[in-house]
Amino acid sequence: MDVSEVRMAEILVCGEALVDLTAARCEGERGFVPRPGGSPFNVAIGLARLGTAAGFCGRVSTDPFGRLLRRTLEADGVGTEWLSIADEPSPLAFVHLDAAGQAEYAFHFAGSAGASLRSSDVPQPLPDGVTAVHVGSIALVLEPGAAVVADLLAKAHRQGRVTSLDPNVRGRFIGDRAAYASSLEQWVAQSSVVKASTEDLAWVWPDEDPAALARRWAAGGRLVVLTDGARGALAVRGDERHEIAARATSVIDTVGAGDAFTSGLLAALDAQGCLTPEGLEQADVRAAVSFAASVAAMTCTRAGADPPHRDELR
Repeated sequence: MDVSEVRMAEILVCGEALVDLTAARCEGERGFVPRPGGSPFNVAIGLARLGTAAGFCGRVSTDPFGRLLRRTLEADGVGTEWLSIADEPSPLAFVHLDAAGQAEYAFHFAGSAGASLRSSDVPQPLPDGVTAVHVGSIALVLEPGAAVVADLLAKAHRQGRVTSLDPNVRGRFIGDRAAYASSLEQWVAQSSVVKASTEDLAWVWPDEDPAALARRWAAGGRLVVLTDGARGALAVRGDERHEIAARATSVIDTVGAGDAFTSGLLAALDAQGCLTPEGLEQADVRAAVSFAASVAAMTCTRAGADPPHRDELR
């Protein structure tokens, strides 16, 4: 591909795209409704809807689910210059909701397009137009694609781009918890912005205080945001610390809320003109995290991963 002929994204999001099959009632019977999803995919969609230029780097299948994913990216204006088409089937996630709208996932990833990213699918080197790279979730742990995603993060860090990480931990895909913890520490060291949930960190380090981990990571100069559902978020940058309350809202379900928070955070930093390594030091962190909380709250009022457009937040 001649990259000089295509529009370059400001934020390149790399990882998995999948289809969430969400439990629902169809004509009085139990069924599952297919909805586009996958943590990195959701972040890219969320950024585009908030008016931030974003591109998605990943693989989608030629099957009907894959075509749905591609149509969704294109309809929302996400750059698809680095979207690869694969013959493997689409990965699926069956989503079961409890009475409070909290989601439990049953993933079907084996042999799917979601785990098959290749080095040739990733821009090398990163085009000048890409100012930030976001990675995370299942794509960082399933081989052979995991090594490609981790390498992209490392290269973006070395090239001086803003790097963003949301581990979005899925324990069923992690065989060796200690090895994963070591890898996560390395990814954090290569990241300018880290967003994680208390649930994520408690799974990886059950005997450590998530807030203490956030403070330790932030001491390295990065922005770390720790989310805790309805209890709000903690943002730490160096010695700076902000506690932001969650927005009161009527919850339909929580699917995609964390991803919407990440897209809101990055979009707010971009709107401040601070999505550069130097700019992050000057960012209004409280304002950015407050905006992210509003984006996540509105997502919870809708079924599935359906982040808001910017004009809906006014």
